[in-house]
Amino acid sequence: MDAIYLARPDVQDSAELVTRLIAAAPRAHIVLVSEQGAERVAAGGWVRQVEDAVTGNASRWTILRPSWFQQVLTDPRYFLDAIRRERVISLPTGGSPIAWVDTRDIAAVAVQAIADPVTHHAEAYTVTGPEAVTTTHIAANISAVIGAEVTASVPPLSAAVAGADPWLADVVSDMFGRVHDGTFATVGDTVEKVTGRSPRTIEKFIAEHADLWRG
Repeated sequence: MDAIYLARPDVQDSAELVTRLIAAAPRAHIVLVSEQGAERVAAGGWVRQVEDAVTGNASRWTILRPSWFQQVLTDPRYFLDAIRRERVISLPTGGSPIAWVDTRDIAAVAVQAIADPVTHHAEAYTVTGPEAVTTTHIAANISAVIGAEVTASVPPLSAAVAGADPWLADVVSDMFGRVHDGTFATVGDTVEKVTGRSPRTIEKFIAEHADLWRG
């Protein structure tokens, strides 16, 4: 096996699973999808453990650290139904903007890393959209394209982790801590540098998928 595109398994023993996978394919170039700001997570934190399992065991590796996926807005596991039925986007961002990225742009960067492992070995790329926007901005944009008002709700973080497994609550709290401190608002130039084109905007994504929210 020459290369593995590895979508990080979001489970508690992820680092162990990744280590075992790499041991089964020791010569493969590993392209790991992590998350923006992973380098700011405390040493020993779960996010860092998973990255360390790759960098410490793979013979060749590339880390992708994307911002929030634009596709969660059209995913029924996340925001699709709430936007379509309740006309609300509820996210405990504290009002901070996020540099939302289209997963197709993440994939385009990954393809380049897989195709040219020598160039992209030992690189950790922050992958973002071209601008950081708030959920209020997104709600207004969706409202405009579907002809119905969508509002943005910013609940407290405690509501997002209420009743969650302690491990998951800790991971989610850490992630939103980076949202609140502006980490996920940082805009990078990875997509343009690696693929030669600009990343897709959130406005373009919304226009492309408007029919999904009209219901």
